[in-house]
Amino acid sequence: MRVVALTTILLAIPSPKVSASTSFDGRLTLGHSHGCVLRSDNRVSCWGRFDSGQTVSPAGEFRYVSAGAFHTCALDLGGTPVCWGHNQWGQTDTVTLAGRYQYVSGGPFHNCALTEDTFPLVVCWGRNDHGEASPPYPGLSLSGVSSSGFSTCGIQVGAEIPGGGPVYVGPLICWGVSEGTESMPTSANHYSGLSGSADFGCAWKSYVPQGEDNVQCWGVPHVSGPGGPANAPPGNFTEVGVGDFHVCGIRANGTLHCWGDNSFGQASPPAGSNYVAVASGNRFSCARRRDDSLVCWGLNYDHNVPRYAITPELLPSGVVGMPYGGTLSMSELTSSGEQVGLAGQGQSFRVSSGALPPGLRLNDLPTGTGVFFSGTPNVAGTFTFVLTARERSGFEASRSYTIGIESRRVTGGNLPPRLLVPSQGSGVRGLSHAVSPRVDRDVDRAVAPGCRACRVLVKYWRTVASTLAHLVGDTEPKRSESTSSERGSDLELARRHEAPQSTRLTNSSTGRPEEIKNSDYE
Repeated sequence: MRVVALTTILLAIPSPKVSASTSFDGRLTLGHSHGCVLRSDNRVSCWGRFDSGQTVSPAGEFRYVSAGAFHTCALDLGGTPVCWGHNQWGQTDTVTLAGRYQYVSGGPFHNCALTEDTFPLVVCWGRNDHGEASPPYPGLSLSGVSSSGFSTCGIQVGAEIPGGGPVYVGPLICWGVSEGTESMPTSANHYSGLSGSADFGCAWKSYVPQGEDNVQCWGVPHVSGPGGPANAPPGNFTEVGVGDFHVCGIRANGTLHCWGDNSFGQASPPAGSNYVAVASGNRFSCARRRDDSLVCWGLNYDHNVPRYAITPELLPSGVVGMPYGGTLSMSELTSSGEQVGLAGQGQSFRVSSGALPPGLRLNDLPTGTGVFFSGTPNVAGTFTFVLTARERSGFEASRSYTIGIESRRVTGGNLPPRLLVPSQGSGVRGLSHAVSPRVDRDVDRAVAPGCRACRVLVKYWRTVASTLAHLVGDTEPKRSESTSSERGSDLELARRHEAPQSTRLTNSSTGRPEEIKNSDYE
């Protein structure tokens, strides 16, 4: 019984081996299984696991955001910390924090922030079982701080340039349970940022001599060997994000590079060279491109690695001069590709390749949940284009479409409304869709002089109009210019079929079956 009770207690205490990291610019951050981004309008959007409210961002504008394991913190435009989500250790309680802050670091269960001073002071709150929220001495001035596991590390401020700001030449300093810090660099270096987890950390320099590597990592032995996450690769990086047992960084040329554990693809980043921010979570990572679009990779267990698609997959063909319309939406997919729902509000669409058929356009829906694809095509042909959609956090989806636009079937004038073609299986033989009896007059006006095929069509439509008028009981059969024998045989054939209450017909402009009622033409 004692063993069971002890096991239960141990399981109830969250492990420090959960990771959270924030990009250097404070606009992209990942927790254990959720992420948040600071959009261009200074609003915070979050995704992923939400059981503690960590993805329910408050209203207002912010200038910095940083995620903990199951909570999130941000600085509003005035420099005031605001936190939400899991609060077992008071990690979201910010009412006692006075003054303005320029930087905040969300750790698994505690946070630290830097005051908005020339020599920034560090202030921490939240879980403090191992001293992780207690700086080693009062008045500690740091240029950067990283809250991780049961420890905190920072970059000390060393000197001040006359008339300028501080020079960040001080060595790294850590407090709390800092496993692996015996291998941490102790000399003064020009570090510009750092990121850490429970077992290791990494720091990078802004300026290094030509050919010198600028990332240094440290940690416990089992992560410091060949292929381990604390064994930084050569080269220059603008920033790195430390995850559970992997690290991802942005090289000087804007490409992504990851190392360490790759069990779930978390160390296999996408290609491209326009990345400006990166962060790593427990077993996944995300990056932001220069155009503010986002991409994530790795283990997707709580929608923390979103996948989206534009639906529907196909668009129908159209006809020149006939109205065309349809709705497109961005939908979220499961890891197996099944649709689980719409991406929500804030969707925007654009043509990223090719061109729409002339006469068609994209109109955003007022609800922000899709786009209305509409217009009247005016050029026949086959048109291929790629649509790209983006939801409000920045995730995108693209799909290639091909639309065939057919020429009008009769030339020389405007066709009567709802032009139709014969369809088998119709209640009235030879009729696919009913039109007003005035089609007799309209077709006459549409006939091109000298068009023999058009004359045949005129004869057909006159018979259709006359037959319909008789069947619905509006008028007596209308006499046409055709001979009495031709007209009589056509009408006699139609009269043999009793008009049904409803008829399954085919619309020629869409090619889709429609069910119509006799009352539609009364």
